[in-house]
Amino acid sequence: MAPIKSSLARSVGKLLGVYKETDLSLRGTTQTSRKPIIPISASGGNQSPGAGIAPGNGYKYHTFTSNGTFTVSAGEGTIEYLCIGGGGAGGGGKYRICGGGGAGGLLSNSPEVPTSAQPRGNATRQPSYSVTPGQYTVEVGDGGAGGQVNSGNIQPGGNTNFYPTPVSHPHPTYIRALGGGGGAGNPNPGSNGGGGTPGDPGGSGGGSTEGGSPPWAFSSNGTAGQGSGGVNPSNGTPGGGGGGGASGLLPDPEAALGHGTPGIQMPAWTGPLIGVPALNPLSGYWAGGGGGGVNSGYPTPSGQGGLGGGGRGNLWPNSRPGEMPAVANSGGGGGGGVAHENGSPGGGAGGKGIVVIRYLAS
Repeated sequence: MAPIKSSLARSVGKLLGVYKETDLSLRGTTQTSRKPIIPISASGGNQSPGAGIAPGNGYKYHTFTSNGTFTVSAGEGTIEYLCIGGGGAGGGGKYRICGGGGAGGLLSNSPEVPTSAQPRGNATRQPSYSVTPGQYTVEVGDGGAGGQVNSGNIQPGGNTNFYPTPVSHPHPTYIRALGGGGGAGNPNPGSNGGGGTPGDPGGSGGGSTEGGSPPWAFSSNGTAGQGSGGVNPSNGTPGGGGGGGASGLLPDPEAALGHGTPGIQMPAWTGPLIGVPALNPLSGYWAGGGGGGVNSGYPTPSGQGGLGGGGRGNLWPNSRPGEMPAVANSGGGGGGGVAHENGSPGGGAGGKGIVVIRYLAS
């Protein structure tokens, strides 16, 4: 009697990933080919107990707040990653109310990231990513430099990169989160200049100076899949536009107040889980745009930084200088500056980026 193969056993074996082929006989003879499952073993970044070696959610986290190397020593499989570019600085200058900086681009394949863009753009979920033994380079982008008071130069953030050594960009395995666009500063030092100058595009776009037109337009486009554009304030409004963030959900009434666009909330990537206590107050929000600078008499509240570490715009004559820098390693945009005659320090610095990698703990 010929052996009878069990379709049920073969289906279960393939589902579990442990059998290449199975021959099960009612006579009791079995021939199997078993493929061993080797869990990922890796090093690099912050792996202290607070960084999630045993976080209670079944994942091991590797957190990079500066350049480093993620080394897979054994195993293979898929990882989830969060890569955020450096946020752009808020604009600065002598005579103008300036725009907020755009957040760094956010790239992640986490299920918490939307799969499609909002009408005004936002970061969207990336494809599955597999690793094998070897070294992966991590380069964390710096935030744009704040304090631009004389020239009002636009200061974008730096790119954040994660890739297997020595792959070059562009390549499907080379992840590059772009730096955020710098907020617009005074376009012509020594004179009042024109209004509505937009900030730079980037992962998310920077906001414009006061007096933009048309009203509430997104004047600096973000990069598709990484962030939203920066806000252009209403023509004649005495305030700067907010910077773009990872989400494009900012409604028009908030745009009129110069708020930065919010980022995206990712509860599985909070400060406590990834081992960065300074990020705990953000409640898992990342990459918020910087708020625009605000003239006196502007409605309150105004110039708020977007959820996700965006800095708050300064209030003329110089009432919020300590609130302008973005939160470090959030990728948030810096708050916009105000006219420098009364000692304004210029625009706020953008937040440095970050790279976090997680996979199922063995």
